[in-house]
Amino acid sequence: MHRFPVRERLIGYRQGLEEHHIAYDPALVTTQDSSIDSVFPQIEYLMKGVNRPPTAIFTYNDLQAVAVLRALHDLGYGVPADVSVVGYDDLDFARHLTPPLTSMTQPAYEIGQAGAQILIDRLRQPDDASWTLRQLHFKSELVVRQSTGPARRAS
Repeated sequence: MHRFPVRERLIGYRQGLEEHHIAYDPALVTTQDSSIDSVFPQIEYLMKGVNRPPTAIFTYNDLQAVAVLRALHDLGYGVPADVSVVGYDDLDFARHLTPPLTSMTQPAYEIGQAGAQILIDRLRQPDDASWTLRQLHFKSELVVRQSTGPARRAS
């Protein structure tokens, strides 16, 4: 997990578990390459290869969530009856999926505006030695749709 957003999301996941007194199980965290085709074996492993399959899956982005929805369907699992699925990006198509995808949305306009302002500032003062790399934080929001529901009871 070398990419910054992946590390940050994993930290947030672990903090959320800790806040709710739930033990972290590394078997429930998977990483994959950028290929959507790599999703199926990992979902099969999560649902059939671990002692306690997850009740929800949070994906890196909405495109991977589409692959997760397909893999769960192909494996005979219902969404959200058996497992909830949450994407990230809230792309336009997310609300048109079956079921409509719950997704995290980002303030894309504000992110773009901040990036443009940083670039403009840098171009105006290219020799400014005090210029440093900045880390900005933007608030994401959960857009709840029908791919999530109450957790099923553990068997």
